[in-house]
Amino acid sequence: MMVTKVSIVEAYADASIEKKIEIILDNYTGFINIVDGYEQCLSIQIRNEREYNRRKNNGDLGIRVQTSGLSDTTARIAMENVMIQEAIRKGNFDEALKGADDVEKHRKEMQTLINMRDDYVIVGSQINLLQGEDLKIFQQYLSKEMKITDIAIEENRGYDALQKRLKRSRKIVKSQAERFLDEKYQYVS
Repeated sequence: MMVTKVSIVEAYADASIEKKIEIILDNYTGFINIVDGYEQCLSIQIRNEREYNRRKNNGDLGIRVQTSGLSDTTARIAMENVMIQEAIRKGNFDEALKGADDVEKHRKEMQTLINMRDDYVIVGSQINLLQGEDLKIFQQYLSKEMKITDIAIEENRGYDALQKRLKRSRKIVKSQAERFLDEKYQYVS
């Protein structure tokens, strides 16, 4: 099941452990890029909420007035983005969410992003337990750079035989990863 990049965090947050593994495997090569992208968008959203709330608290009526020009707005915004992103990555909810509007929603998103990174590492470590040809073929399959038919031709194997081998490898990875994730989620809120 391929999940769109826009909804992957929401889908992941509510997914069963088995479904989380499926989401990771189905999006394996771009998974961390998806997480990074969502994290960047979340930090921008939080920064915008902070800025809006600061202006509102200062009585800003929405009219821009040129100031002395001594402040570097671009640098301030970039620094704030980096600080928020670092706080999100470290799980420092208070620092990241200070001044934000929808704190509970953002807290859930942050926790999901942390879980996604950790779960990706766990699934990846289980992929690396596959041996020799199984590992090579499974990595080619996950990368989606080649179709299964092309992998079968390259490996001089029948399509059905290769598909069975991939299903077996996927089942091994899922079962091993599920064991670790079951244990992990006992302790994660």
